[in-house]
Amino acid sequence: MKKLILVSLLWTALCARGFAQPQVPGSTILSTIGNQIAKVNNSTYESGSYAIGRDSVRVYRTYWQFSLSSIPGNATITKVTVNYYNGGKTGYSLKLTQLATIGQDLGANWTAIGNGTTLHSGLPYNGASFVSDPIKTAIANSLSSGRLIIGALSESENTNGSNAFMDLSLDVEYTRPAAQLSLTARNDLNGADGGNIGVAIYPNPPVSHPSPYHFTAYETDRLNLAAYDNQIVNGKNWIFNDTEGPSQKSKWQEVVNDKVLKEWGAQSFATGPLTAGENNATFIACLETNTYTTSGTMTANETWWYPTVTLTGNVIIPSGVALTIRPGVTVNLGSYAILLNGGTVNIESGATVNCAYLKQSGTLIGYFGTIQSAINYASSGQTIELQPPAYNESPSFTSKSNITLTGHGQGSTTLNGGIRGYKFKLH
Repeated sequence: MKKLILVSLLWTALCARGFAQPQVPGSTILSTIGNQIAKVNNSTYESGSYAIGRDSVRVYRTYWQFSLSSIPGNATITKVTVNYYNGGKTGYSLKLTQLATIGQDLGANWTAIGNGTTLHSGLPYNGASFVSDPIKTAIANSLSSGRLIIGALSESENTNGSNAFMDLSLDVEYTRPAAQLSLTARNDLNGADGGNIGVAIYPNPPVSHPSPYHFTAYETDRLNLAAYDNQIVNGKNWIFNDTEGPSQKSKWQEVVNDKVLKEWGAQSFATGPLTAGENNATFIACLETNTYTTSGTMTANETWWYPTVTLTGNVIIPSGVALTIRPGVTVNLGSYAILLNGGTVNIESGATVNCAYLKQSGTLIGYFGTIQSAINYASSGQTIELQPPAYNESPSFTSKSNITLTGHGQGSTTLNGGIRGYKFKLH
């Protein structure tokens, strides 16, 4: 039964891909400098000043060692175009041969060029580019060795004046199996994972999976991705660009090696064709939430307070947790406070938080909605720093001592009411 299930799953996967692994087209130009050899006589060989043919004394032959490293080892060679040029001479022809090996002895190499397997013969000196099936086969058979050696010699090399320069290059076209990519799709819930996310290979519609979801796809595939709205995770409602959402809208990101490659604003969309460089990419749906902490201890970073927040109790920011209050947000503390217990609060420019600061030796302890709530919480030696603009209350310092009350110094602060109690310092 297990074998039948596995076969069924494999068959389904193959059907979805049309039975065959996708193929990716590619091309490269093989070009190198020729090694010119001159035969002076039967016992003397030297580096040549021409590529092929004969001058009054020397007979020239040349070989090229082409590296095949730019062609994938699993490639299928589909077309090879030979480009050669050796001046404007007419009335002469040349041939190309394939050499199995090459050594250090110039004479042996000169002979090997002539004895190599014939690839083409009867090529005119001033010929144009042409498509070569023999060289296509030679490259395919040489991929495992990583190099191809081609020799050239004049078919008129016993004729004085047949000597000529020669350049040779090969334009290679091929296909290769598409690389299989390891990919991840996940929700970013302000740094945490969780919830569900939609993933499928285009044109199939997205299928819901728990986040994070690890899967494979081939390069050239496209992905269909979907972020899901109104997901309750860790007691919060996570949304994607809802009207009830914050000013910071949700988005999709593609990240490779901690670098953001692409971003999308749509909730559901199809990507472009994947490339081999996207291996190990993570597609992240950055969700927002309209559920925030108005009382108690924050358990994770919060940036989504919006647009008007009223505390229902003290909010405690523990170590490792940060609260960011963005522009356009108004926070009503009332008689409560935002207390720092090792965490941080960032009130951005344009946010409104009317409060008094409580500090210990210059270190911020918390934000209080009223002077009285700050007094009630304060201990001896601490400072209450009033922020602009006005406080309509008559705070009492009864049963408190050695408390400093000060203005912020950055704007006018007004206390509309008397101060009761005498055991404090007023600055």
